[in-house]
Formats: sequence, structure tokens, C-alpha cells
Amino acid sequence: MMGMGIELPVWVITSKSKSKFFNLKSNRFDKDVSESCLYYSPIEAERQLCLLDYGYVLKKGRHYKDAKVNRIQLNS
Repeated sequence: MMGMGIELPVWVITSKSKSKFFNLKSNRFDKDVSESCLYYSPIEAERQLCLLDYGYVLKKGRHYKDAKVNRIQLNS
């Protein structure tokens, strides 16, 4: 059950199989998606994607956050 939080659209740079996610803070790929992997602007995400090797894609998702829950869901 969701509370009175907010839900924001986000973009994530990931492998095609969604097994690795680009972490902005460490500038490397991690196995788990976290808040450090989120772009809140598709333009910024596209710019970073252009700097990476081929084979990575952008996935749109949602970041829901309230006092008790912090959930990131990627679209299929």
C-alpha cells in the first residue's frame, strides 16, 4: 500500500538484459539499480549514453519515495 509519497519519471542506462546499471557517482556499472543510477532528465541520460560503449540502452522507469518506502521500477 502506498502512502502520501511522490512518484517521478526516471531514466537508467543499462545493458540490454538489464543485468548491469550505470552508477553516476562511481562512474561504473553495478549489478543492482539504486538511486545513484537514476537520471531525472532524458537529455542528461542521452548525453551520458553517447559517451559509453555500444550495447547499452536507456530504460524509462518510476521512482516512488515516501517516509517509509523507496522503490525503483523499470518499464518492461
